[in-house]
Amino acid sequence: SVNDFEVGIFGHYSNEKLNIQAHMAYHLIHGINNEQAPFTSAQGLHFSTKDPGLGDKQRNYYISDLQIQYGDSSSYLYINKWDKHWGPGVRSLTVSNKIPTFPHLGFRWQVTDQIQLEYFHGQLRSGIVDSSYLNYFASGKPPLIMRNIAGHRLHWQPLKKWIFSISELVIYANRSLEMAYLLPFIPFFPVQNYLNDTDNILMSADLQYFYQKNMRFYGVFIMDEWSPSYTFDKKNHNWFGWQVGIEWEDIYLKRDQFRLEYTWTDHRIYHHRFEVNDFYSWGYPICFWAGPHAEEIYIDYSFHMGVNRIKLLFSNAKRGEY
Repeated sequence: SVNDFEVGIFGHYSNEKLNIQAHMAYHLIHGINNEQAPFTSAQGLHFSTKDPGLGDKQRNYYISDLQIQYGDSSSYLYINKWDKHWGPGVRSLTVSNKIPTFPHLGFRWQVTDQIQLEYFHGQLRSGIVDSSYLNYFASGKPPLIMRNIAGHRLHWQPLKKWIFSISELVIYANRSLEMAYLLPFIPFFPVQNYLNDTDNILMSADLQYFYQKNMRFYGVFIMDEWSPSYTFDKKNHNWFGWQVGIEWEDIYLKRDQFRLEYTWTDHRIYHHRFEVNDFYSWGYPICFWAGPHAEEIYIDYSFHMGVNRIKLLFSNAKRGEY
C-alpha cells in the first residue's frame, strides 16, 4: 500500500470584484518505491524529493497554489498558479488538469452577448537540463530549459442552442518571453512563421448543441502541425485528434446526470521536431491525459442522495507506442 499524507491550508477571500483562493500544503508519501504510473487520468504529482531523514520508501513534496481574479463572473483578469481546463468534454484535448498546477496570467472578456474571448500566457517545466548552467550547479541539479505556453480561445453563440469555439495554443522555449505572443487578438499560426517557424502550434475547434434544456451534444477536433500545402497529399502533416460526447441531466432523479464520451488521438500529436517544444510539463501531457496514440471510452452516472452525491464511473483507455 502507498499512503499520501497532507498537512495544509485552504483559504478564500472575496471582496466585490476581487477573489482570491489559496492552497498550501506539505505531502509525505509513504510506501512508494518508484515514480507514479504515467497512464492514469489522475493529476500528475508535483516535484517530489527524497530529503534527508526520510525512509527508504518515503518521498515528499510541497504545494503552493494561488488564484487571483479581478472582475465579474463574465469578464475578469487573473494571475494564477492553478489548474486549467479548456473544452466542453470531461476530458480535454487542449488544456487539461493532468499536469501539475502551473503559473499563468490572462483574462476572459465577454465582448458581446454572443462572443467571449479568453487569453493566457504561462510557464511550464520542460524536464530538459540547460547545459549552459552545468558549471554553476556541478554538485546539484541545474536549471531546466524554460518552456512557455500561450493560448487564446473564442466562443461564439449565434443561436440559443449552438455554441462554436476555436482556440490556438503555442509552445515555445529557449527565451523568457516572446512579445509576439503577448498580442491576444492575432492568430498564432502566421506569427510563428514570422518567428522562423521554430515553435509548436496546436489548433482546435469544438461545437456544442443543446438538444433540450437538459441534454447537450458536443464534438471537438484538434490539429497539430498543419501544413496547408500538404493537406490532401498522401504524405501529409494532418496530425489530429477528436472527441464526441453527450451530457444528459435530470433523467430519472432530480439533479442526476449521465455522460458518455469517446476520445481518439493520432500517434504524432503533442510532439515536435524539437523536443523542447513538446506539449508536456513535468513529463505529463498538457492536453489529453492519455497523450498521443490513445483512445478512451468514458461513462459516468451521478445522483444526489440527501447531502451526498454518488457517482458511478467507467473508463476504458488504451495507448499505443509513440
